[in-house]
Order: sequence, then C-alpha cells, then structure tokens
Amino acid sequence: MAKLILQVVNNNQITEIISKEAAFEMEIHEGKEITAVIKATEVVLMEE
Repeated sequence: MAKLILQVVNNNQITEIISKEAAFEMEIHEGKEITAVIKATEVVLMEE
C-alpha cells in the first residue's frame, strides 16, 4: 500500500491509501500535481 498526502487549498491535506501498483502505474512521486475526485454517497450534518 502507498500513503499519499495531498496538499489542497489553504494548506489543508487529504490523505489517501492506494495500492503500490496503482501509484507505480500513475507514476506518482513527490511534487507531482494530481487531481483528487471526491465521491460521497452520504453526507451527515452535525451540530456541535
């Protein structure tokens, strides 16, 4: 498995776990610009 940490707007991060094979096939390396597509099947709203 490969752990990817994506830097997004306002210095926030998204962490993703993918197979090493997928990372190799996509030629992912530090500094490479990639696009994350976020798919949610459910959104839960909570009050604090």
